[in-house]
Amino acid sequence: MERLAKRLKEGPTAIIFGSFLHGSGRSFLADKLAKALEEKGIQVTRLSSGQIFRELAKREGKSIEEFIAEITASKEKARQVDVAVDAEMKKRILEELEKGKVIIVDSNLAPFYAPGLKVLVKVDPKIAGERVYQGKRASDSPFSSPEEARKALEERTRKDVERYAELAKSEDVPEEWRKIYKKAVENWGKEENFHVVVDNSGSAEESMKQLIEKLVKVLEEREYS
Repeated sequence: MERLAKRLKEGPTAIIFGSFLHGSGRSFLADKLAKALEEKGIQVTRLSSGQIFRELAKREGKSIEEFIAEITASKEKARQVDVAVDAEMKKRILEELEKGKVIIVDSNLAPFYAPGLKVLVKVDPKIAGERVYQGKRASDSPFSSPEEARKALEERTRKDVERYAELAKSEDVPEEWRKIYKKAVENWGKEENFHVVVDNSGSAEESMKQLIEKLVKVLEEREYS
C-alpha cells in the first residue's frame, strides 16, 4: 500500500473497476481500495453508476422505486436514463482528473469510454452464486439455492449485454454513445481490454493482495494510458 500510495500521489489517476458478471465483488473491492487509500492520506473521489442513478431519480423528485417503475414501463425513458447515467459518469471522471484527483470508479461500461487504469474483477460463477445466496438470511433470500442465485446473476448480466446491443442500434441515442455501446458488446468477456485482472474467487485478503500488487506493477511500469 505504501508503494501504491506513493505512485498515486504523483498525479491524477482514474482506477476503473469493471466486470463481466454481476456478483463479481467489483463494488466491494472498489470500496476496500478507496478506504485503504484514504487511510494512507490520499483524497479519493468514489463514483459508481448506482450513485448517479439515484441522483437522477432524486433530481426528478422520485423515489428509487418510482424511478425504476417508470423506466420499466417505458423503453424510451429507459434509454434516456441509460445514456444520462453514462454521460454524467464520463463528465465527472474527466472533471475530477482535471482537478488532479484520484478517482475510483465502479461501472461495467466505463472501461469502454473513460481514460484510466482499468481493473477487471473476475469470479467463479458458482462462488458468486454462493456468496449472494449466503449474503442474506435464508428467510430473506429471494433464491432457494446458490445455483438459483448463480443463474439469476448470469441472466441479469445477459440482459445488460442485450440492452447495450439495443442502445447501439437505437437512432435516438447519440452516435458517440451508440459506438461505445457497440464496443462494449463486441468486447464483452475479453480480458485484454483491461490493465489489471483480479480473480475474486478466493478470500477478500487474497483479492486485495492481488489488486494492490498488480496496480503497483502497472503504475511503476507506466503501462497504461
